[in-house]
Amino acid sequence: MALDMPRKSQPEPQALVPLTELQRQAAALLADGATDERVAAELGVPLGWVQNLEGSLPMAAEVTRQQWRRYQGHRQRIRSLVEQALDVVEAELEARPTPELAVALLRALKVEPPAVNHQSAEQLLRVDCHRQAEDQLHRKEALYGLGWANLNPGEVEQRALTLFDEQAHRLSAPADPEPAA
Repeated sequence: MALDMPRKSQPEPQALVPLTELQRQAAALLADGATDERVAAELGVPLGWVQNLEGSLPMAAEVTRQQWRRYQGHRQRIRSLVEQALDVVEAELEARPTPELAVALLRALKVEPPAVNHQSAEQLLRVDCHRQAEDQLHRKEALYGLGWANLNPGEVEQRALTLFDEQAHRLSAPADPEPAA
């Protein structure tokens, strides 16, 4: 039974800046779903360093990249099992043709890849700062009773630029902590 599955080729997400080996180890643990506390304990680093690292855009990009690679590996394994699985499902549907089994099969086949954002770290931070500026100005207008329709685009842009300057440190990952003596 030959099976041709269409492949949607997606480029692998790229790292924004090179990370140290310790940072990559932290990213691997976070990509696996580890808590900040577990990452700190397993790597023997302060919890605050893990939390700062997790908030950096290079780290977020690395976690996304590692999750994407895992997904690609799972996708290959699934493809290798498809023919065998189809034979089993076909035999089961022939032996017990029930709508419930068919519906369960169709629901189980819905596999979605993780979202990958191909924007640069600077673009991501600018978008985030713009959203924060709008939120802050909306809250200010609500507080002073100016209403939602009175947002000045120039004021939003100015506030977004100020926030970007204040948060530019997020464009790089924090340095590795000193080894414990």
